[in-house]
Amino acid sequence: MLTLPTVLLAAAAVAQTVDTTTSGNSTAFNPAISLNALFLGHYLDGPDPGHADDGHDHAHDHGAPPPEGFSAQEIELRFTSDIDAYARADATLAFHGEHIHFEEAYADLLTLPAGLGLRAGQMFAPISRENILHTHNLPFVQRSLGQVTLFGEGWSSPGAQLSWLSSLPFYAEFRAAALDASHTEWFGSDKDGGIAGVGQILTMFDLSESTTLGLIGGGAIANNSLDDQSTVGSAGIDLRWKPARRTIYRGLRLNAEYLWAERNGAEPEADVDVRHPEQLQGLTTLCQFQFARRWWVSGRYDWLDPDEHETQTRWGASISFVASEFQALRLEYSSSDDGEELSNSVFLQYNITIGSHPAHLY
Repeated sequence: MLTLPTVLLAAAAVAQTVDTTTSGNSTAFNPAISLNALFLGHYLDGPDPGHADDGHDHAHDHGAPPPEGFSAQEIELRFTSDIDAYARADATLAFHGEHIHFEEAYADLLTLPAGLGLRAGQMFAPISRENILHTHNLPFVQRSLGQVTLFGEGWSSPGAQLSWLSSLPFYAEFRAAALDASHTEWFGSDKDGGIAGVGQILTMFDLSESTTLGLIGGGAIANNSLDDQSTVGSAGIDLRWKPARRTIYRGLRLNAEYLWAERNGAEPEADVDVRHPEQLQGLTTLCQFQFARRWWVSGRYDWLDPDEHETQTRWGASISFVASEFQALRLEYSSSDDGEELSNSVFLQYNITIGSHPAHLY
C-alpha cells in the first residue's frame, strides 16, 4: 500500500538526478517534478458535516464544508516528461486525507497532422471547465454545488480523448472522449466496461488588446445503474480583462457556468416499464478583481436545484495575497443554505508549490 512518506522519499531520490526549471519542462528525458500542498484552517458556524444522520441522503450533503480545524486539504505530486520525440506523459498523484490516488496519468501524442491531438490514460473528463481544474487551481476553497453533486471532487477516469485545434480566425478547439463511467456520482453504471461518450467545444475571442471572451459547451451520455441512460450538459462564459500597460497590477474576470443533468430509469419498487427521470440543474458565478500587484478579491454565488430535494444556495467572498506563482494565502468567507439548515464558514488556505511549475490553464 502506498503511503505519503514512501511517495515523497521516492520522489526526492528521483529529483536528485533531475535538472528541471520552473517552466515544467523535463531535461534529458528525465521528468520534471513538482509538489503542491494546500493547508487549510476552517472555522464552522453550523451543523458538523462529519456527523450527519445515518438516514440522510448522501446526495443532499454534497457541497458540505470540510471538517472544522486545521488539515492538509491536498498534497499533489506531479511528474511531466517527454517519452520520446513523439509523445509526452503527465502523471499527478494526489493525497487527500487518508488515501492516495492518481488524479491523472496520461500520454499525449505530439505528431498528429491537421491540428489533431490524442490523449490516452487516466484523465479528467472534458465535461465542464471546472471539472478539469486541479484543487489548487480552484478560485475558491470548495468546488461548486453542481459540480460536486454530479462528479464529486472531479470526474477522472481511464479512457481516450481526440482533440482538434481548428484553423478558424478565432481560437476554437473540439474534444471528444470515451471514458469509464462506472465510478461517477451521476452515471454510476454497475456494469463492467460502462463507457461514457463526452464532447466539448472551447472558443476564445479577442474583444480588444486587453479583453477576451471565452465560450465553452460540453455534454456526456452513458448507461447508469438503473439500466437506462444518464445525460449531462454544460455551458459557460468567461470574460477577462488585463490592461496591456498595467498587466501585473490590474485584472478582472467574470465567469458563469450552467450545468444540467437527467437520469432515466425505473423506480426499484415499480414495474420495469415505469420510467422516472431524475433531473438536476445548477449555476455557479464568479467575479475576481486584481486591485494591486499581489492582491485579489473574489466573490461567488452557487445555485443548485436537485429535483427531489430543497434548492441549495451558497455565496462567498475572499481576499488573496499571491506572493508569487509558488505561494499564495487566501482568506475566505462562505455561507451555505441547503433548504433546511444554514452554515457559515471561514477558511484560511495556504497554497505552496516546490519544484517545477507547469503553466496553469488560461
